[in-house]
Amino acid sequence: MPPEYLFVVAVFFVASLTRATFGFGEALIAMPLLAFVMPITTVATPLVALNATAMALVIVVQDWRHIHLGSAWRLLAATLVGAPIGLWWLTSISEFSVKLLLAILIVSFSTFSLARAYWLQRHPPPPASSSEEPADKDWLAWVFGFFAGLIGSVYLTFGPPLVIYGAIRGWKPQQFRATLQGYFLIAGLCVLPMHAAKGLWTRQVFEYVLWTVPVLAITLPVGSRLNRAIPGARFLKFVYVGLLFIAVSLILHLATSR
Repeated sequence: MPPEYLFVVAVFFVASLTRATFGFGEALIAMPLLAFVMPITTVATPLVALNATAMALVIVVQDWRHIHLGSAWRLLAATLVGAPIGLWWLTSISEFSVKLLLAILIVSFSTFSLARAYWLQRHPPPPASSSEEPADKDWLAWVFGFFAGLIGSVYLTFGPPLVIYGAIRGWKPQQFRATLQGYFLIAGLCVLPMHAAKGLWTRQVFEYVLWTVPVLAITLPVGSRLNRAIPGARFLKFVYVGLLFIAVSLILHLATSR
């Protein structure tokens, strides 16, 4: 195997294992690393999209019972509303302002959530009454789905608003991962034909696909076991740390691109 292909396979192993375990983070890890060995827009983007959609399909087939359907369709519907507004917004506001605002929001939310989790661990609340019903936060799906469309249509970064929403909902690890994959599968099936229509499905892309897709045979079962093994409270902490990593990546990108 040529060294370049070995590097790409290694990148997808780490990225897909992260996605299989937590339900997000593949593009965040893969895209900046793939930029060292291939063009981003013409090779890395369609390659990541093909792998991500394949992974979402397998996870949905395996874990469809864990998908929170009410949230999933609301997120998708709101995304369809936010996406065209995001494209219009692109012509009226600077890319730097939008990315900086997104990074600030993610850092604020993640820092608050980690601090709150630490406080509750040290000072646990009294047990809730058995008759107490949990607050229904499904209306938040419209808000975060809208922002996912708003940001994703411009920067192809749908994940952060969806991850924040799942964290607020307090989903269990399997439900968290399955619901996000249901969303990503539909989004991927919409994006792939656009890539094909733009001529991005080249021989070079599919050569990489032949090397990287088999990696999923290892990372998917391992990630599924890790997903089930991590306790819910610890899982959410990992999610918050992942969000902070996303925000730091955005800030570093902004600092180096000006």
